[in-house]
Amino acid sequence: MMANFIITSKNIFSKDNVIFENWTKGVRYKINDADLKDVRGTYKLQIGNMKEMKLKVSGEFLQPEIILNLILSKPRRHSAETGQQITFSFELKQPANKGIYRLVGYVDEKNRWKGNAEIPSGEWVKWTATFTEPFVPETKRTRCKKINSLLENCHFRIWLMAGKNYPSR
Repeated sequence: MMANFIITSKNIFSKDNVIFENWTKGVRYKINDADLKDVRGTYKLQIGNMKEMKLKVSGEFLQPEIILNLILSKPRRHSAETGQQITFSFELKQPANKGIYRLVGYVDEKNRWKGNAEIPSGEWVKWTATFTEPFVPETKRTRCKKINSLLENCHFRIWLMAGKNYPSR
């Protein structure tokens, strides 16, 4: 008789659970790579001779989002024999560094990112991202405070009411 089971990161019913493997009748089916590191957190990004920038990685474990100077980018990553590879690109609008940057690299065992970047001039330069702070998931309260502070700076309001009429102007 062959066993059927799954290998997960947490309780199967947890919201942020990741399924790594599904074994059916003794055959292994790899769903997600168990060797992927959680890269979420805050980093100091250095591209060539440019001024150091703050890079924040949030989102889900398998679908991280990068926020760099209010620019959102979704990195592609996968595991390789030499470590976890990562690629992402973004566009800077500042006059001194204006253009599209493409970064290719890997995450080492100390959670440092290293690699090569193509800068707007077409040159290739070295880049690094050094881990500075761990990722702290947002609570609903924190998210609501951010939304409310955003709304206070805008000239409109969004009314969220369950089963009630919306206020008239």
